[in-house]
Amino acid sequence: MFDTGTAVGQGGTCPGRGPALGGPRLSAGERRVRTSKRFDQINERLAGQGMRTISLADSEHVERYGLEELARSRGVVEPD
Repeated sequence: MFDTGTAVGQGGTCPGRGPALGGPRLSAGERRVRTSKRFDQINERLAGQGMRTISLADSEHVERYGLEELARSRGVVEPD
């Protein structure tokens, strides 16, 4: 049985874990890589479920999910 966890505090599936992604809980490093590679797909799913999306403009989200490189590549200015 898989633990589906919560997504951005909204009671859904965490990015990078659970049966919807075909596997058990991932390490923090694995979750960060998967979130970065599938950022747009994850946000589409979250929005489709009426959940708060991950924002590259939110420094807490960028740090939590290891999205620094993605934020820079998309020209998002990181807050000081």
